[in-house]
Amino acid sequence: MNIIRLTINQVSKAWDRDRIRYGIFEAFAPETVPDSDMLQSILCQLLKEEMQCWRIYDDEGKVYGHIITTITTDLNKKNLLIYSEHAFYRFPNREAYVDVNDKLEQFAKANGCQRVIGYSSNPVAISLAEKLGYSSDHRVLMKEV
Repeated sequence: MNIIRLTINQVSKAWDRDRIRYGIFEAFAPETVPDSDMLQSILCQLLKEEMQCWRIYDDEGKVYGHIITTITTDLNKKNLLIYSEHAFYRFPNREAYVDVNDKLEQFAKANGCQRVIGYSSNPVAISLAEKLGYSSDHRVLMKEV
């Protein structure tokens, strides 16, 4: 499995054509579905390179999905935050997940990040992340105000 960071031009062309916006929308839990303003904000951040868009594809060029990341700082520690992850198709095997994860970790290290962080309510995604060495000990507590 291959993963490549899209350029600004690629993001602007693929936003609707390759369903990146749809993938972001689908990746959110029902209670936090992004509205059009939030999606527009994400697109602006991608075009200003404040966020990154990654395309996952196989050797034949079949696009499996997209990952949106951003580098954050918390208590003076840089983190690569996996903001959203969406796959159009099931990955062919566990090694495909390992490949994608390894490339994201390489990007994180190259940018001085100390951790990779992601949020998910999907039990399958959580189980897979744990097998890749992620801790799921912490929970996100959220309340609308």
